[in-house]
Amino acid sequence: MTDFYVSYFVVIFLFIAAEDESRNRYKLFLECTLILTSVVPPELPIELSLAVNHSLLALQKLGIFCTEPFRIPFAGKVDICCFDKTGTLTSDNLIVEGVTAPNSGVEICPYPELPVETRRVLASCHSLVKMEDEVIGDPLEKACLAYAEWVLTRNDSVIPTKGNDLPLHIIHRYHFSSSLKRMSVIASYISNNSANVTYFAVTKGAPEILKSRFVEKPKNYDELFQKMSREGARVLALGYKELGVLTLQEVKKISRSEIESGLVFCGFLVMTCPLKSDSKRVMQEILCSNHKALIITGDNPLTAAHVAKELNFFDPTKTVLILNEPKNSIDDEWMWISVDRSVRIPLVPLQGSNYLVSSFELCVTGAALNVLLSVNRTFFDAILPHIKVFARTTPKQKELVINNLKLNGFVTLMCGDGTNDVGALKHADVGVALLSHPLPASKSKAATSEGRHRRHINASSDDRKRKDHIKSAGSHPHRINNAAAFQKIKNASSSLEPRVSETSKKLEKLLKEMEESEDVQVRLGDASVAAPFTSKYSSISSICHIIKQGRCTLVTTLQMFKILALNALILAYSQSVLYLDGVKFSDTQATVQGLLLAACFFFISRSKPLKSLAKQRPLSNIFNIYTLATISTQFLVHFFVLVYLVQQAHELDILHETEKVDLDAKFKPSLINTTVYVVSVILQTSTFAVNYHGRPFMESITENKGLLYSLALPSVMVGVLAAGLMPEMTVKFELVSLPAEVRDRFHLWSFVILVAMVFIVIPSAYQKFDRNQTDAI
Repeated sequence: MTDFYVSYFVVIFLFIAAEDESRNRYKLFLECTLILTSVVPPELPIELSLAVNHSLLALQKLGIFCTEPFRIPFAGKVDICCFDKTGTLTSDNLIVEGVTAPNSGVEICPYPELPVETRRVLASCHSLVKMEDEVIGDPLEKACLAYAEWVLTRNDSVIPTKGNDLPLHIIHRYHFSSSLKRMSVIASYISNNSANVTYFAVTKGAPEILKSRFVEKPKNYDELFQKMSREGARVLALGYKELGVLTLQEVKKISRSEIESGLVFCGFLVMTCPLKSDSKRVMQEILCSNHKALIITGDNPLTAAHVAKELNFFDPTKTVLILNEPKNSIDDEWMWISVDRSVRIPLVPLQGSNYLVSSFELCVTGAALNVLLSVNRTFFDAILPHIKVFARTTPKQKELVINNLKLNGFVTLMCGDGTNDVGALKHADVGVALLSHPLPASKSKAATSEGRHRRHINASSDDRKRKDHIKSAGSHPHRINNAAAFQKIKNASSSLEPRVSETSKKLEKLLKEMEESEDVQVRLGDASVAAPFTSKYSSISSICHIIKQGRCTLVTTLQMFKILALNALILAYSQSVLYLDGVKFSDTQATVQGLLLAACFFFISRSKPLKSLAKQRPLSNIFNIYTLATISTQFLVHFFVLVYLVQQAHELDILHETEKVDLDAKFKPSLINTTVYVVSVILQTSTFAVNYHGRPFMESITENKGLLYSLALPSVMVGVLAAGLMPEMTVKFELVSLPAEVRDRFHLWSFVILVAMVFIVIPSAYQKFDRNQTDAI
């Protein structure tokens, strides 16, 4: 917008200053239109695409596939990172610790000593399917079946491998529902003493959900599963119901509600879900880079709070509060209750939301989320960014959390395994899906090296065949009519051998490059359709890679806007005011200048992020005081230098003062043209150098060797042209030699000091502004 206003005033000046009856008014109007359009650089879309595409390729090499490249800069603006728990932060390899017997308290009972009803629940209450000698389904259920040592057959029968338990046959499944938080199965068995089929129902689910469905349960039911959940275990309640000897038609008429009522309590299934090997390290890097992090899971709030504590989501000096549902009657109030139940605070404390978020760490369940939204929306918006755990949430509630964070002005990132997180992944600004069953890196590398070795052997075999064929041609003299011909073939074979070997090496190198390019590509069939980003590895380290590339792309985009804006302002001045003085560039000068600029833009777009995330945050857009102030300041410096040096050249160019300027004349080298060209190259080079950000978001200008050399080349070229060290070079560039008086009056050293001041003042001002912005966030 600033560029447009400046160009608008420049056009008015040109239109008034160039008022001459002998001039073609239509041509003048065309020139004014060109000035107005020049402030919108045509290369802008290309430069932005280069930066995004470079990040896209870098992410692919890291095993991250992106279907929506425009979201990469959003990753640099992320404020809050949201994570699913199971399969994302914790491993899918669940460890079954055991089952507590119905009356054994928290003690794990050995499997052979469990009641037969409990063993039947473990063996039959699942949604597993056997296909081609492989059991397919939920890792949790596969772990339970393996723990119980039962075998699943293709016809949905389960057979014990040990003990005297009867084989079971699964009749009907009521699959797990996120809203119901439970699943049930109808199965049957045939006793040894009878030919009748006996049917029974088994149920497993969240302990708090099944509590009211048991006929009898331990008095300390809540304390039992809460104690195990506080220790980080995943706890499921098990229920059993005998249906008796029925016909299949009678069984099909039984409703789910009837099956899931009047259950016999069979104990608690206790599992541990260890953290992934790199979850702590990656989460520490994310938290130290000034990002907020929270967990959105369907698991128990105590288990989720334990995982959040292990990953340092909570301040160790604060008490963790969970918004619990009232238990006694509908008249009870919702309360914030600590994990050890020693602290109780009303839903909306009298001290206000500031007291709650500053003194405690908060955990909210799905039911509590609905209450907060319906009771006091203002209070909910105030505490929302400070809630570290959302537990017992449905997929719709996960989506609701993400949308409310976005409504409050936060840029969100959601990471999940793509199952219950589809809605949240779609609505997040940056959605990252982790593949549930990725190909192990070691296996992939082994397969790659094996294939490479096989091709190397084949290539060597082909070389030997060629050599043997050539030698065999010389080993049969009756095929050769004379010795001269034989010697000629021998010489040709000796000269051909190094060529064949060189060709083989080139072919092997090409195959290696093709393999590497194939290794980093994610097949579309493997990628989650819900998320714009999909990692082919299950590690959350991909989050750090995406944020790094996002920050690098965002900073590159912003600095390109600044560079193009400054270049456009100088171009508008050159095409208007200086054009009236007959200043124009030759084709050679314009070509060289364009090539130098293209090289600088190319290497800026290929800037690489640093290996670690910085605590500082990049600016999110160009419409801020800092950006406008730096662009204006630099333009004023450039404008002053250009005007001053042109005036000095005017005083010495006596011929230009006496002759009338012919705007339509062919290009002719002059002192003013040489001055403007040399200064414009210096200004544009300094624009790239000053506005290149570098650390802490990307490699510095000295580390970006391509950019450093592309800036050093025009600097050296300008120095040589200004000093007149190579007169033949000056002629090729269609310039004139600068007299000694011109060089003295140009005060080049003062110009260097101005540039040095810009180098020092502007980066330091940015760092101060950036620190203030980080502290405010």
